[in-house]
Amino acid sequence: MGVLVSVVVPLYNYEKYVVWCIESVINQTYSDWELIVVDDHSTDKSFSVARAFESDKVRVVCLKRNLGYSKAKNEGIVLSRGDLITCLDADDMLTRDSLSARVEVFLERSTVEFVHAKAIDVFGDTSVSQAYSMSSVIRRTPRIHAQTVMVRRSVYRRFGLYDEEMRSRADKEMWVRLLGARDVEPSRVEKFFLDKDVAYYRHHGKSMMDKRRANKKLQSRLTRLLARKCETRQVEGITASNTRFLTT
Repeated sequence: MGVLVSVVVPLYNYEKYVVWCIESVINQTYSDWELIVVDDHSTDKSFSVARAFESDKVRVVCLKRNLGYSKAKNEGIVLSRGDLITCLDADDMLTRDSLSARVEVFLERSTVEFVHAKAIDVFGDTSVSQAYSMSSVIRRTPRIHAQTVMVRRSVYRRFGLYDEEMRSRADKEMWVRLLGARDVEPSRVEKFFLDKDVAYYRHHGKSMMDKRRANKKLQSRLTRLLARKCETRQVEGITASNTRFLTT
C-alpha cells in the first residue's frame, strides 16, 4: 500500500461525461486511491449514472439542494481520508499515470505541499479511450491548471477550503491564498511543477471556462469578485470568520 490519494469530483448535470471521468480514475496505474463524487443536486441523470460505479473505493453523494461548485468540492474534501487530495471536474479526465506521477514527487520531496502539471486539451465528446490513443493533441502551458493540482491534506487545514461564495474562479483565489499574489507576496507553501501531462481538459459549450470567454460581462463580474476576495484575506488574514477550514 502506498499513500492514499483522495480524488474529489464535483458533479452537476454532466451525465454525458461523468462516466469517462470516473473510468479515468478507475484505470489509474496507481492503486491506492479513493474517489468521492459529490453531485450538486443535478437535474439530469448524473447522480444515478455516477452511483452505478459505487464500490469500496468509489463513494457518490448528493447534496439536498444546488449549492454551487465550491460547496460541492468542499464537501468532497471533508468526506475524504487521503493524505494527498486532488480535485477533478466531472467533464474532465486523468491520464493513466496521473496519480502515480504526482505521488512520486511528494515521496521524493518531503517539503513540497503543492504539485501541478500539464493538461491536454480535448474537445466535444472525446471519450477516455479516445483520449488515451490521441497522437496529436494541444498541451496547455505550464500555468497552474486546476485539474492537475494535488496538495497535502495539511494545506486545507492550514489555509482553509474553497470560498463557497465563489461559484467560479475559486481555484484562482485559492492559488493566491497559497502562493501569494505575483511579485507582491511570497509563496506560503512550497510548490513543484511537474513537466508531464496528467489530465485531459474538455472544451465544450457548457464548460465554465468557455462560458466566461463567451460572456465578457460574466468575466468582468467574476474578476471583480476574485479581486475582492483576495483583498479581504490579504487585509484580514485567513481566519475562521472569512474561511471554512478542514478540521479532520
